[in-house]
Amino acid sequence: MGKHLHWSFDYQAHQLPGVDFAAKIYECIERAPSKSDSRKYAILPNYWFNHQGPSILSTDDLVIGELEISSKRSAEGNWQYDVRQEDTSSGECLKLQFECRDDLYRSLKGGFEINASVDANSSYSSYHCKGQLIPKTDTTEVRLQHSSGLSFSAGQAPSAEPILCEYSLFDTLPSLAAGAGGGQSVAILERLERLYTGHRTGHLQNDVLIPSLRELPVRGYYLRGTGTVPSYWWVDEHGRVVIMTTTLFTYVLRN
Repeated sequence: MGKHLHWSFDYQAHQLPGVDFAAKIYECIERAPSKSDSRKYAILPNYWFNHQGPSILSTDDLVIGELEISSKRSAEGNWQYDVRQEDTSSGECLKLQFECRDDLYRSLKGGFEINASVDANSSYSSYHCKGQLIPKTDTTEVRLQHSSGLSFSAGQAPSAEPILCEYSLFDTLPSLAAGAGGGQSVAILERLERLYTGHRTGHLQNDVLIPSLRELPVRGYYLRGTGTVPSYWWVDEHGRVVIMTTTLFTYVLRN
């Protein structure tokens, strides 16, 4: 039986001849570990031309980076996240640290840190910011401070909207999209740098992936809102996000 890909992450036609996008996705899924506090995702470009570096000429070249998400409970009962994302084709490495409340949304709490670096021999090769949420009368402002001392606003969200980092959605999106949030709109602080308000999640449809050894039932969800491109999230029977895709990249759970 051929390797089935749902339309939301079927980018086989946008690869060069001889590059099997479906085979690489299934290879990663079949090696994915059981659920743990740390998850690793292979990053695949959806189009052969949308990344820097050498052309992707074979299936083995498809993985151009890795996303690792670690979360643990703090002594106060909140959730502490460490996120690392590397793009081997561009040399970019992004590291995020943030804390979330133990609520339905895993809404951001307290301060957070952003560290980014690229393979470049200049003063622009690294970037470090600290951020905090500042409650106001009807809004919450996200304030960032660069290591140089420069302070600036990353945006404001209505006080009624929980502010989330998109990486915590790997834990909470199935519950939110299934209606546990009561249709509540949320604000997404993308990469902890830029704030987008008025985002909603929902159920897309169910599907079945077919790795070599067994069928894998999955439920699909979406995240959409003004200012960002839609993303699609596929969750297995264990509650793990096994595939997440955006316009340019697909993230696949792997060992």
